[in-house]
Amino acid sequence: MWPFRKKKNKVFQQPDLLDLEGRIGPKRRQQVRHFCNALGVTIAVVMAGWSLWWGSEALYSQWVLKNEALALKRLDIRSNGLIPAAQIQKWARVKEGDNLLALDLSQIKRNLELVPLVEHAGIERLFPDTLRIFVAERRPIAQVRAYQTTAGQTGMAPQLFYLDRDGYVLLPLEQQAEAWRRLGESIPHISGINADLLRPGRQITAIEVRSALEFIERFKKSPLARRELLRNIDLSEKQAMRVSTSSGAEVSLALQDFQGQLARWRAVHDLGVQQRRELATLDLAITNYVPLRWVVPEEQGKTNKPAAATTASRKRNV
Repeated sequence: MWPFRKKKNKVFQQPDLLDLEGRIGPKRRQQVRHFCNALGVTIAVVMAGWSLWWGSEALYSQWVLKNEALALKRLDIRSNGLIPAAQIQKWARVKEGDNLLALDLSQIKRNLELVPLVEHAGIERLFPDTLRIFVAERRPIAQVRAYQTTAGQTGMAPQLFYLDRDGYVLLPLEQQAEAWRRLGESIPHISGINADLLRPGRQITAIEVRSALEFIERFKKSPLARRELLRNIDLSEKQAMRVSTSSGAEVSLALQDFQGQLARWRAVHDLGVQQRRELATLDLAITNYVPLRWVVPEEQGKTNKPAAATTASRKRNV
């Protein structure tokens, strides 16, 4: 026989490989058993968790959400203005019989504050059956008259809008209309505003309008407010505003540094009181000096007296 045949037979016998496979077989079966055991435990845990969740949901629904003891029976609705409680309830989208715990207070608050007439709202649960809602209404501090196209008409009609301190354009409800009309006697008109900006519920961000509203707020807190009423604020000039007062004076102001300008205005006013003279025009937009003109004696008796601007005649609250 040839020698190479014996060598070939030795190669193909491979007794060690057969023994190795025999040793690996049980190890693999053990791994499969561990995997199956782990999978079974996992499935059991998931099923137990699902059962616990389903059971807790069923108990929560049965003993909490369907519990008549937690049904909403009383709505305590308050506001600092004239919006009716029924209207506030409609905006809040709540009704008697709703489960007190199931109500989403943040959603109710959001529903109310999306209404242009509402500045902010507060919601509170009072167990077992009461929901308290407080609404702070937006208060107009200025009014704007503009001509706009009305529904069903081809012409232009005058429309009176109101602005609050944040620049929101407001139209009153029917219950507020008369009170706001009376309030309009003591709040100024603003003219020179682009009519396209007057969209109810929208906030005006134009610099000149926001400056005028800021000036109104600062003027109400100044000593001048006890002696003068603001009648009109003209914003036709973009870099300054012209203010007309109840005494007939016309004052020009820059759009910033109102505190300093009001201090200079008061100094001029006090000087006029000392000299028994009434102010006709005053330009505070110029910083180097203060151009002014007094009412001539022949015209002084024809001007409106500051007595009309008493604190008693100014209705600050609606």
